Amino acid sequence: MAGSVSMPAKKRKKPAPPRDPFGRRAFLAAAGTLLVGVVGGASAGRLLGGAGLAPTAAPSPAPPVPAERLTVVTPEELARAQAQSQRLARGLVPGPEAEGALPSVMAPPPQAPRVIAPPPESAELAELPAEPPSVPPAAAVAPQLPAQPRRSGTPWRDNALAISDPGARPKIAVVIDDVGVDRSWSQAMIALPGPLTISCMAYAGDPRGLANAVRAFGHETMLHLPMEPRDAGVDPGPGALKVSQPPDTQRRLLAEALERFPGVVGLNNHMGSRFTADAAGMRVVLEDMGRRGLMFLDSRTTDRSVAADLARTYRVPFAERAVFIDHVNDPAVIARQLAQAEQIAQRHGHAVAIGHPRPATHAALAQWLPTLAGRGIALIPSSAVIRWRA
Repeated sequence: MAGSVSMPAKKRKKPAPPRDPFGRRAFLAAAGTLLVGVVGGASAGRLLGGAGLAPTAAPSPAPPVPAERLTVVTPEELARAQAQSQRLARGLVPGPEAEGALPSVMAPPPQAPRVIAPPPESAELAELPAEPPSVPPAAAVAPQLPAQPRRSGTPWRDNALAISDPGARPKIAVVIDDVGVDRSWSQAMIALPGPLTISCMAYAGDPRGLANAVRAFGHETMLHLPMEPRDAGVDPGPGALKVSQPPDTQRRLLAEALERFPGVVGLNNHMGSRFTADAAGMRVVLEDMGRRGLMFLDSRTTDRSVAADLARTYRVPFAERAVFIDHVNDPAVIARQLAQAEQIAQRHGHAVAIGHPRPATHAALAQWLPTLAGRGIALIPSSAVIRWRA
């Protein structure tokens, strides 16, 4: 323990290791610690074993990881964002549904969730190469970055996670929003079995390290972009798109956010019940996404969203949320929402379910995700909803 033992004379301290704020060592070690609490010490050790992650004989204690600071926002903005995330995790403030509850949250929509998919550029690009068979969790070792598929020239296809064709099975895409704000629970969500779509908050710290960790665990990366809500008293966070901004400002904020997270398949909106209903603002976003060759996932925080119509106009690959998993931060409600996602997928062929880095959500997904394949349901990334549209 520090301060309890005197150092021998002339004995030099070992230099502290370099900072690794969201790097592979610190991230995987923290993820392993969190999984021990959910799965159990022995099984979590096997899951995250190898590559120095599982404990070895008489290990020397690792030095503490230095605290991470966000460098792209002011301290005041960071404090507000972290405080809001902590309140959400404790269930003290409502989730995205506060912007306008939709019937599709608690009941299947009357029609299939909308998907817009541009035709493939050539017959050769109609399918992504399949990835190798997955390794059972008990035998898994430290994940490695997957080999990159052949480049197509269309970024959303190039950045999409390669999976095998799920065929006619019902398909569910699970999207985890707000990743990178609450570091501990973000790490825990990334360590869940996938494939998942991890939507990283635009102002999250160490964006490249975060994106690399997402890919290392076999997930797909998306940008979670703050947009203006109807409630003027709710702060969507720094860098949010607002209807009062001139188009040049909106384009600049969008470009800056995308530059922080290279390799994303596209973006979805954080809040945005006012902005996604504004045709002028969304025209700027969808036109830019079409030019960049990226997809747009509508989080559907309002039933007045114009995203689908404009995505069709600008030929932007498009999908929309069917279920919020944790709009009520309660285990029983979360279980019902996951069952709702299954019903929608069985009825319409696919469903997109959005959740957040919260303890109850993590516990529910840790139990639910491994059961899907055995019940004939395919877990897919969000890009596959467009690629294999029902």
